[in-house]
Amino acid sequence: MRISPLFGGAGALEARRTQVIQTGQTRPLIIGHRGAAGHAPENTQAAFRAAIQLGVDAVEFDVQFSADGEPLVFHDETLGRMAGVPARIPDYPAAALKGFDIGFRHGDQYRGERIPSVAEVADLVPPAIGLHAEVKDYEPVSEPRLERLIEELEGHGGLERVIFSSPHEETLAQIQKLRPSASLALLLFKAVKVPTDAARRASLLGCRAVNPDARLVSPELAQVCQRHHMQLFTFTVNERGTMRKLEQIGVNGFFTDYPDRLMEAAR
Repeated sequence: MRISPLFGGAGALEARRTQVIQTGQTRPLIIGHRGAAGHAPENTQAAFRAAIQLGVDAVEFDVQFSADGEPLVFHDETLGRMAGVPARIPDYPAAALKGFDIGFRHGDQYRGERIPSVAEVADLVPPAIGLHAEVKDYEPVSEPRLERLIEELEGHGGLERVIFSSPHEETLAQIQKLRPSASLALLLFKAVKVPTDAARRASLLGCRAVNPDARLVSPELAQVCQRHHMQLFTFTVNERGTMRKLEQIGVNGFFTDYPDRLMEAAR
């Protein structure tokens, strides 16, 4: 595999890895999963406000693209679970999608919550809090749409605090081609057969982190990540005991629906 021209060359690769080494991290990072999905409807402004109030180090959110190409924050393939309709994000322009109420099922206090744009989330989250943008690809994501996502984040706080994640190496390669200095993370879902091999491929991609399902975490995976100067962030961890066990193995950060629980244990 030829990686230097496509992924920014050895210098860019080493700069991203040095950034990982020099973080001075003394405790695991607590990353609000879809904001703080245990406290408010996931991926809504209410969930991100809750995460901010709880003192997270970073927030994670899912990115899909409307029919007119706007990057929006939404997880599921359809709006059925959140809004009670079978609509899909790619089938409607952003203005129409803003008409769906995705909070009403969580109580009256969340009625009127709308699908936020990436720009709205980036503006809402203070600059000191990191952003983990997971690119959903229920259908292939074109390079122009990835470029628009990058530009939205550049224009709303910059890319320095952003880590782009995807389970698909091709998507990460496209992002790296567009912005060689972008920070990347390879997602590993539970179906991954050999996580250590996936982590080695992530290193070839120049990834800053590997983000496995917690069930895939092992001492061997942690060792591969350490050897290749990548951080290990795992999802979705909601119990303090699980966090402590995985921290001992070498996990650097936790995606959680309940940041308050883990913040207490991480102090």
